[in-house]
Amino acid sequence: MGCLRLLREPWFHAVRGNHEDMLIDYADPATPYAYGRTADLFFGNGGRWVLDLNKFDQDELWEDLVPRAAKLPYVITVGEGTARFHVAHAELMTGHVNEVSAWLKGQESRSLKQVLTDAMINDEILATMIEPLAWGRRLIREVKSRETSEITTPYGKLTISHKPWHSGLALTYAGHTPLKHMVLHESHLYIDRGAYARKPGSCLLVLHHQEVREWLGLWTPGDEP
Repeated sequence: MGCLRLLREPWFHAVRGNHEDMLIDYADPATPYAYGRTADLFFGNGGRWVLDLNKFDQDELWEDLVPRAAKLPYVITVGEGTARFHVAHAELMTGHVNEVSAWLKGQESRSLKQVLTDAMINDEILATMIEPLAWGRRLIREVKSRETSEITTPYGKLTISHKPWHSGLALTYAGHTPLKHMVLHESHLYIDRGAYARKPGSCLLVLHHQEVREWLGLWTPGDEP
């Protein structure tokens, strides 16, 4: 509830991911809550906290916070030119996350994998790729430890893959996959440290875009922060 309440703060800007989607699907009045597949998926991914809420919090969740979550964008783009960056939950890559599932549904012809460019980030294209935006882990799985380099930052190690940049795509901050340290691959900077686990070594990673660009050699005098 504390995370969702941040949606009311004017300074807080969030994107929608798989946990928001599961919560929203669970909240659908047409869903038989405790018996449908949406409930199984939500509960199986940590959603049972909703069952422990008192009546006041239940009303707040369903009447105010869930509608706010449903309005969140899947991608946020900030800035112009060389200072531009994107924020997405999982990955900016087309095609089905589960290729076997796509094949069984006869949809393999539509599952072409393609990393987006800035020019492709629009409502028409994003509407066709909700699954990878919320659930994708294909790009991060391409990173091979033997083909990487590392730099040290004030916030820990940053691993740079064999292909750190994707032509035409600005730096994109992504989460979804908990990692021990930051990873840069195909213009995606993965920053999820698994704060939900509340374990030693997991933390909420808060970054400043200007500093990140300096680490990566992208900052030039005159750029807007």
